[in-house]
Amino acid sequence: MDNKRTINSHSSKSSNNPVYSLCQYNCSHENTYNDGYTNITESSGDALSVDYYLYKYVNFDKVDTDNLAQHIFNALKSIDVVNNCDCISSIPSACNIKLQRIIRKVAIYLDIPYVDILVKKAYIKIKETDISNRKELSDIYTCNESIVSGNNLLLLDDFVESGTTFKQCEQVIKETYPNLNIHKIAIFRTHNTPEELE
Repeated sequence: MDNKRTINSHSSKSSNNPVYSLCQYNCSHENTYNDGYTNITESSGDALSVDYYLYKYVNFDKVDTDNLAQHIFNALKSIDVVNNCDCISSIPSACNIKLQRIIRKVAIYLDIPYVDILVKKAYIKIKETDISNRKELSDIYTCNESIVSGNNLLLLDDFVESGTTFKQCEQVIKETYPNLNIHKIAIFRTHNTPEELE
């Protein structure tokens, strides 16, 4: 079986719940998509990775977002904990607005509400911060109160590399909802995502 299309479970030093990743990100960025049309066929990699890259970073308007959401939903429903979740949310950032749109569609397929549980207080590009310094990032997120009902939250992000973003977000949510079970899932893992995260 191709490991790129295999769901991985990554243990976490800071949480009893693992972080799941649906597939390995596999997309070549060698080409410049100036017009969104000419060079599209020259991209390479897994279809889901390429479509997500074109959707999020290239603003290619021909990408079928319903199809993207359906692929993510199909992968999610094979993970047992997903079936017990009462609501779904995504990690907010300025560049993740498009992810939120996709996850809202996934919420419809799962028949659970989408909630904006986290608010980013400052525009900090976590992905561009050196991994060794991400632990020092603090007070980036706040948690919305009284919007979660139930005991199980499905928290999604598009990429997992070291796991520190998930770790920080889980800590913030637990301050407001100490009894909430948070099930963390990334759509993609990078080629160097370890089996044990922070």
